[in-house]
Amino acid sequence: MRIAKVIASEGVGGSYCSDQDAIAKGAVVDGLFVRGKPVLPGFHTCRDVASAICLQVVLDDGQVAHGDGTSLVYPGRGGADPPFDGRDLIPIVEGVVADALVGGVLDGFRPLARIVESLRVDGKRLHSALRWGLEGTLLDAVALSRKLTKAEVLAEEWQAPLASEGPPLNVQHGFGWDLGIDKAILRQVGAYHRATHHRQMWDDHPRALKLFRDRVREFAPGLKIDIQLDMNGFGGRAFDNSSDRLVEHIAHLERCVEPYGILVGSPFEMPDRSSQIAKLAELRSRMRAAGLRSQLVADHWCLSHEDHVAFAEAGVADYHAVRAVAMGSCHEAVESLLYLKRRGIKTWLSATATGTDRGAQVMAHMALATHPDLMTATPGGGVDEAHSITVNEISRTLALIKARPQGRARTS
Repeated sequence: MRIAKVIASEGVGGSYCSDQDAIAKGAVVDGLFVRGKPVLPGFHTCRDVASAICLQVVLDDGQVAHGDGTSLVYPGRGGADPPFDGRDLIPIVEGVVADALVGGVLDGFRPLARIVESLRVDGKRLHSALRWGLEGTLLDAVALSRKLTKAEVLAEEWQAPLASEGPPLNVQHGFGWDLGIDKAILRQVGAYHRATHHRQMWDDHPRALKLFRDRVREFAPGLKIDIQLDMNGFGGRAFDNSSDRLVEHIAHLERCVEPYGILVGSPFEMPDRSSQIAKLAELRSRMRAAGLRSQLVADHWCLSHEDHVAFAEAGVADYHAVRAVAMGSCHEAVESLLYLKRRGIKTWLSATATGTDRGAQVMAHMALATHPDLMTATPGGGVDEAHSITVNEISRTLALIKARPQGRARTS
């Protein structure tokens, strides 16, 4: 079966893009609005509705495969691509992308993913959102062609056993965090995300973590749940990049949330990968010396497969956030997840609140093929919708695989 046509249209993401550099430099958060002028390229205001590029691949038998690509919540930082306008990507899809893909055979996913990775416009590779959307669409097309689920295609091509259940989920409720605690408890998730969107949230962490502890104790005392605390570099800004002072603060936060754990992301945001690795190594050493229970997450400047190898070889983190959407590559994310698992490093298949339902479904299939220790439920930042989309996609996929004749797919 072959690709007959590639179609692109403009869409919107499930949340908002924020110019975190502008906020760090004093732009004032006022509800969902941010007062001030944007600093990072690609922003119209300091907080914009995320743009999306919606993709469809028509097979030569008339079936249609789907996939979306979106901007990130914090684009243009730590090696991630800037925000984009979906209208600007449509001519690229109709030109360079269609020329490369139309007529292509749908026997396997990896050869098609390599074609996407090789494409260049004005000497530059495609925007990460477009690459991610195209790979998701092509994965769907191959699955339709072979009459398999996307999870089965990935598992077969990487010779990996399929999971028999979904991973623990990490949910987020960035702009209504207190209410989101109850949603996380009711839905029995594995982790609840708390970001640091601005200084007021940083100052409010102790109160918020105590509230989280008290609500879990009262309504679900047996629930195993962590706080995934994304500091967004505020740890470094608040303590002049002092690891010792940040360790004291993390110890205080641990007491606020005990007995529940904290997964600490982006405590510092250094200017490049090597300095980020060095700073995380220093912080992790200080945390261990102080006997802290919290676990460090490699995320800032840890984007490509090469980055994950560098962070892993340095041994600076307990978890790696494999940010598939920011990476712009389903196949590279799978490679990274499986590599980290082989090294015994915990994996978090991370997404973005600005994603779409299509992207969330692709992530669910990736999780079944790679067995991450944690996975973000997306899109949006309201818990309920993202949780239902992710759980239901995993449920229906596993039910379909189970109903197949024996021997069609391996599970573990």
